[in-house]
Amino acid sequence: MKSKKVLAALRTVTILETIGSHREQGITLKAMAEILDVSPPATFHLLQTLVEAGFLLRTEQPPRYFSGPRLHELALELAADKTEFRLEQRMRRLIEPYPGAAAYYCELRGNELMVIHEMRHHNEDLRLKRNINRFLAPYSSIASLIHLAFWPDSLRRYYESSHAFEVHGVVPWGNPARLEQTLEQIRQQGYYVSAEEGQPLRFGFPYHAPNGVLQGSLTLVFPRHEAVDASALGTWCRRILDDPDTESEQNKEK
Repeated sequence: MKSKKVLAALRTVTILETIGSHREQGITLKAMAEILDVSPPATFHLLQTLVEAGFLLRTEQPPRYFSGPRLHELALELAADKTEFRLEQRMRRLIEPYPGAAAYYCELRGNELMVIHEMRHHNEDLRLKRNINRFLAPYSSIASLIHLAFWPDSLRRYYESSHAFEVHGVVPWGNPARLEQTLEQIRQQGYYVSAEEGQPLRFGFPYHAPNGVLQGSLTLVFPRHEAVDASALGTWCRRILDDPDTESEQNKEK
């Protein structure tokens, strides 16, 4: 017969596996109790412990459980060893052909979105600044739009719980429907682009870790030039982010 500690550990593993397979819709207390084959009060105690530790997130209306920020952080930590070189390689490949261009890697730290790394042209080379940790404005920065568009519902709820639209989003968007329309356009296109007349071309892309987890976002700024087509440049950037090794200079779209 298994000890109480072993049973609790096995149930915790089952909870995390179940949450992982219900990332979008979440799961109710009753459904989780049935999966664990224990009473709802005992299940609530297990779930609440994981909520308090940050591994789960509980919504109130309706009451459901989702993966929490700590699970997201762990997924990124597991992939961290391979991602730094991979990230720098992509940033360099994206802006190297375009003098004056810049790349900004952004990530969720705690409950804030921050610029973590910045790469710019410096003389005839590229300079990377690490660990900048500069806060980004909710709802108005390109990075925040990318994350809101591609985050799983649980992370978006977590972020919005600290950055209410009524406080931070009304000025740039007016109403939630207008924001949602833009986020849906970003999802369909796969990236964000701002091509205002006379302004630099600005792109926002989701950046995934090798295990498929949304790790962060990349904001790219290119000097405006008549020969640069925004749509072609956006398509080329997406291919580089998918696999920079498969892109030859001959295939790059001017």
